[in-house]
Amino acid sequence: MPEQHPLSILLQEKNSQPEPMSPHSNETGLSTEREYDALKKNLANICITLAGNVEVISQLNDSLFSLECIPEAVHIAVQNTCLSPYDRANKLVYSLLSILKTHSNPGGVFLSFITSLNEVGLTVISDRLSNDQSK
Repeated sequence: MPEQHPLSILLQEKNSQPEPMSPHSNETGLSTEREYDALKKNLANICITLAGNVEVISQLNDSLFSLECIPEAVHIAVQNTCLSPYDRANKLVYSLLSILKTHSNPGGVFLSFITSLNEVGLTVISDRLSNDQSK
């Protein structure tokens, strides 16, 4: 059997070592960047659309809370009808954006958000998020 070149051995060792986690990774090492970027890119559009469909904000808020995607404090804050519809939508979507950065299963949270958007009839937004996330 031919002897391997020392550089070849070094490259094989380097390739067999696990990659360090990026700042946009969760503890399993899976990248959260695509979900985060897709939501961030569409954030203003989502907030404007939700603000224009006030009844949908509560439905989406309840759905995300029941799926354990948002904490109770966010759920209660978004329920506050003293806030403008845009402020309520903004609070909900910004909370999701923050949660995607730190959640142990950001893909699951993102998928739950897309499913919830579909359930309340906002399929155009859910399709756009799905497309942006897969790029």
